[in-house]
Amino acid sequence: EEEEEEEDEEKEQEEQEAQPDAPLSLADKLARTAAARRRRERREKKARGPAIKLGWFGDVHVLELDGPGRWRSLAQSELRPAGRAAHGACWLGGGEDGAGALFVFGGRTATGRTNDAWLLDVAAGRWREPVLAGRRPCARSFHGVAPLASPGGRPLAAVFGGLDSASTPLGDLHLLDASSLAWAEVPAHLPSPRAPPLARSSAGVAATSAGTLLIFGGSSGPIDEASGAPASFHAELLALPLGPLLAATVDAVDEEGAEAGPAESAAAGCAAGAEEETPP
Repeated sequence: EEEEEEEDEEKEQEEQEAQPDAPLSLADKLARTAAARRRRERREKKARGPAIKLGWFGDVHVLELDGPGRWRSLAQSELRPAGRAAHGACWLGGGEDGAGALFVFGGRTATGRTNDAWLLDVAAGRWREPVLAGRRPCARSFHGVAPLASPGGRPLAAVFGGLDSASTPLGDLHLLDASSLAWAEVPAHLPSPRAPPLARSSAGVAATSAGTLLIFGGSSGPIDEASGAPASFHAELLALPLGPLLAATVDAVDEEGAEAGPAESAAAGCAAGAEEETPP
């Protein structure tokens, strides 16, 4: 759309230069007025920045399931995440009061892909950005997030795949322990050596009660710079049995948590920095 507007502007300027003294008809005057308005609106959008231009949303809506069902907009605390797209979110049990919270990780903001983590107390509308130990996953968007539990019942959140800051598909898997607020990276290996490449974005991710992570579909391969489309799409259902790893992961987090500081940013294998020209 912007390219078409620029072409219209160039065409108008050429016509004006070719006929500087020619009288203008009413239609020509209206056309020039509309073109000037479009140019002014485009300049205003650029001045407001990409967050406004691209329409980044930071609102939260709650669907009340009691009764006939009703949507309502949630009033949020002043401290809140930046508006974003292509982030991951799931409900985490436990927490300070045992009531649980909405967990949000990563996504794309006006300044690029991010790896920040937030917890929302839905009842109070209060956000907080917790201090997390361990190795934080690198900045990403279009990743999958799913809740699961350790064999002892401790709530966990799994973060899988996505696109890093260079738009490269990721195949790493990270677990956040909601009780200790610590990250742990676990190996993501498929049982079959003939399985498709695991690295992908935009996949559907869910977990079973037995601790198996289910991954459906998604896309992988290099991003076409012209169209922004990935090289290939997937239609298979993959299963990662994590049951045996969950107990060991929680034990390792407990051992390291007492001495660990804030989470390190950017895991190995992920591009550093955040680009501003690629799609979310």
